[in-house]
Amino acid sequence: MAGQRTGRWQKGTALVPLALVSAAWTASLVSAPTVATVAAGTDQVPAVLPDGTSVPSEAIEAPASVSSSTLAGQLTGGKAAQVVSSASTAAIPAAALAAYQRAETVINSADKSCNLTWQLVAAIGRVESNHGRYAGSVLDDDGVATPGIFGIPLDGTKGTRAISDTDGGQLDNDSRWDRAVGPMQFIPSTWSVVGVDA
Repeated sequence: MAGQRTGRWQKGTALVPLALVSAAWTASLVSAPTVATVAAGTDQVPAVLPDGTSVPSEAIEAPASVSSSTLAGQLTGGKAAQVVSSASTAAIPAAALAAYQRAETVINSADKSCNLTWQLVAAIGRVESNHGRYAGSVLDDDGVATPGIFGIPLDGTKGTRAISDTDGGQLDNDSRWDRAVGPMQFIPSTWSVVGVDA
């Protein structure tokens, strides 16, 4: 019987340090807040963030900084539009720019809800082939890149999906696998569905 009492007593003694640590931790959480708070409506918001920055107690009326440009103040009317227009088209070959603008007109006429802008089409052209200038290619007046711009074979390797040839090699010079073609890098099956020579 004495052995059973000692076992219970030892178990109870082992729980005392755990109870003390738990009580101390709870007391530290319940005691006075370590961060001052500011009323914000009905919610309490810390007045000081962990990195030491203060939270404003009132709404900010004006932005912290306002950029000022001497050029912007000098541009009026059509001059501002002219600067934006030339800045956004200056690096695009004329044939590519005409194609992008024509694409906007054609798709938005066919689908009034599309709202595709030529700038978005140009952004895609820039990413895909630098507006038809990938690897030294040059666009002719009709927008054809020379030498041709062909993607890698879509044979299921290098993170691609396997797409067997759909055009008999007519567009992509590959009669086994499809490849992305041209400045916009469309695959032949896409051209067969939505391609327009406008």
